[in-house]
Amino acid sequence: MESEFSLESLLNLTKKDKSGFWKLMYDKVKDSVEYGLDYAVILEFKDQSQESDEMVEVTSFILDRDQFFPFLENYLIFCEGEEEYEMCMEIKKVIEKINSEEDISSGE
Repeated sequence: MESEFSLESLLNLTKKDKSGFWKLMYDKVKDSVEYGLDYAVILEFKDQSQESDEMVEVTSFILDRDQFFPFLENYLIFCEGEEEYEMCMEIKKVIEKINSEEDISSGE
């Protein structure tokens, strides 16, 4: 589920292909929902530490579970605007899964 991206590749992706960036985020969130994780690591940047050649500094872009639903709602709106209706149906299934898990955890 983990992938390594450079800042340059991220910037190029967002400039050239907004739907590709949305899809990248969606895939990470969907995997996290399927595996029952409380977060999704969207991007992770690894840089050589300036203090030591043996150390690596890691910067991560993470969505917490409470951010999944707002992200999915926004991605759904984006896909509706792009008329990607199959993707809309897939997003709705993930939203339903989150809602059903919340219902179970709240005792309903």
